[in-house]
Amino acid sequence: MRYEPVKGHTHRLVLDKEDSDILEDFAYINLFDDEIWTHLASLAEKEDWSGGEGDEASPYYNLIGYIYGTYSKVAREGKVLASLFPGHPENDWCAFNTGLFTAKGTAIYGLLEPNPGARKDKRNRKWKLHEFCDEYSLAWCGGFDPVPERANYFEHPEEFFFNPSLVPAINAEHILEESHLERLPESWKGLTEEEQAAQLKACVERTLRALQGDYRLAIPQWYLGEFLNLLGPVYFGSFRRGRRPDAALVISKNPYGNMYQLRTILTLPMAYKNARLIGRLDGTWLDPSCKE
Repeated sequence: MRYEPVKGHTHRLVLDKEDSDILEDFAYINLFDDEIWTHLASLAEKEDWSGGEGDEASPYYNLIGYIYGTYSKVAREGKVLASLFPGHPENDWCAFNTGLFTAKGTAIYGLLEPNPGARKDKRNRKWKLHEFCDEYSLAWCGGFDPVPERANYFEHPEEFFFNPSLVPAINAEHILEESHLERLPESWKGLTEEEQAAQLKACVERTLRALQGDYRLAIPQWYLGEFLNLLGPVYFGSFRRGRRPDAALVISKNPYGNMYQLRTILTLPMAYKNARLIGRLDGTWLDPSCKE
């Protein structure tokens, strides 16, 4: 991890391959401080960020996941900026673009200040979260020039569209693994492997027919922090437009770009969390109600 000069006091964070891109490894942030997330949620355009199950259930579950996923992307893209003042580290600041906007369309940033407990920090974190703020507040801290840019998921915009001419290949063994059966109907658990495979094939064929009829049903997601692929609606019963899907099929291009690999099936809350990194999902089959 190092900082490269950009302009004036502004430097950009550069991560080597072995460096962590996890926000909590870079800066101290109290995940359990609801005031942090309440402030950010109120600063941003109104949105339902709730999610999680059991002990993880929180009104800000998906907001926290969004911020962590966004930081990972901008850190790898070299878009985390630091305003550094040699000899006066108390004046240093660091910031990243959250990709969120206020109701008035102003960009929102994560603003970090020097961590006073860095010497005792086992992770040696130089920074701690100061606040989430808009452009106006950012201008008063550190004099960032330029200001941090948003994450870019559009290097290959053609990947955002389903191509019906590509042949699909389904990874049925992975989807039907015992560890993934909780994502499938309870009634499937009593079936033989051959019967499960037949049911899965029928579901996938329904999904593909729906996508062939309307390519707009495919929703892009940022998967495992490094892959852009598509999600298709899965119906364990018959497909009917307007009906809420039961799960989401992950559709990825193979390394040669000439075939789709149907890698796995995700629950709707899992799919929502991944897809929300790229943009809001209101009005789609994967809208915020799918988190429940």
